[in-house]
Amino acid sequence: MTVPAWPVRRVLLALVVAGSVAACSSEPASEPDAASTAEAPVAPKALEEATAKVFEETETHADQPPHGGKIVPLGAHVAHAEVVLVPDTGELTVYILDAEGQPGQRIAQPVVLVDVETSGRTVRLELAASPLDGERSGDASRFTARSDDLLRMAEGKATLRWVGVNGQVFSDVVVSWP
Repeated sequence: MTVPAWPVRRVLLALVVAGSVAACSSEPASEPDAASTAEAPVAPKALEEATAKVFEETETHADQPPHGGKIVPLGAHVAHAEVVLVPDTGELTVYILDAEGQPGQRIAQPVVLVDVETSGRTVRLELAASPLDGERSGDASRFTARSDDLLRMAEGKATLRWVGVNGQVFSDVVVSWP
């Protein structure tokens, strides 16, 4: 006597469906006991410390201005600009920093235009490249200008009109101090 294959397949399919439904019950899973939890693998302490150090470094990379100024990001992890005002001399310096907030991110422009709001009016400054060692105009990371309008200025707002870094252009970047 031969048994047709389709009833056997139906029975197998019914068993698979019943098992799936039972596995997907709405009851919450039981809590693991203390013995099974204690046996779970644990990362070595050195790995945990190294991972924490990496996260600390990436989170605070641009928090400390290397020249004592105010830092503003240029894009999402592209670069930073640090604006330093010396009120005694009226000198304004813009440093272009890399993505980690470190000095020396060179840019190809010879000047950076900055609008500074002071005493209710806006002064436009053309900060010329002031190359550091190994840099030159058109390949510099420091830009400076001096203006009597900035003398004894304790607080204010500067707007970097246009800065090109790593093929990206950032315009109207605002920095306020103190």
